[in-house]
Amino acid sequence: TLAKMPYTEGRIFVCLCPFVNLDLFKRGHYHISCKLSDKSLVADVVPLSIKDFFVGEGLSEHTFPGACILEDSFITQTVLMEYTEQSFMFGEYFLFKQTTPILTDYNEPYMPAQLSLTLDLMFCGDEDLPTDPTLFERVSTRTVSLTVDWRKGLHQHWPVLFDYFHMAAIGVSVHASLYKISHEMYEWPTEKNVIPPSRWSFQSSVPIP
Repeated sequence: TLAKMPYTEGRIFVCLCPFVNLDLFKRGHYHISCKLSDKSLVADVVPLSIKDFFVGEGLSEHTFPGACILEDSFITQTVLMEYTEQSFMFGEYFLFKQTTPILTDYNEPYMPAQLSLTLDLMFCGDEDLPTDPTLFERVSTRTVSLTVDWRKGLHQHWPVLFDYFHMAAIGVSVHASLYKISHEMYEWPTEKNVIPPSRWSFQSSVPIP
């Protein structure tokens, strides 16, 4: 069932770059799957769009176009790993949209959000460039925990190292900000542990008993 209530919308920008082969066990094609989720299970976080900042130029050698959205995740461009310390510059960044219902009072839109950024290292051993991202298998996973204070936003960068047997690293830059607070009614699944108030005052965003 669906409930209608006012909501906030945040935008989260994720850039994965550079991608470095420190000592991967297998030669072959790799890409990274990137998924963002809300730890509270209240907010909806969905992929919104992919933006190219190289506009088709400046890509590293053996980096192939083809970043895409697959279900609820972003897929980076595919790279061909051939030797140690090989480094790649991806040519895109990813934009997520987070939608959160306003349940109590006017302070709620500014409450910090606890998010999880899941990075899956995907591998395919085919000699030819795979054209279907579902042909890749997950070989390693790392999760980055994010705390977003919507009053200040978030602007951080981390180096992320995959596991000992898949020695590769990826730079992760995240920028987040509150995009809007809306009194328009958003249809919300009640199975998300959201209990809708019976009535709302849109002037103060405080529920009326």
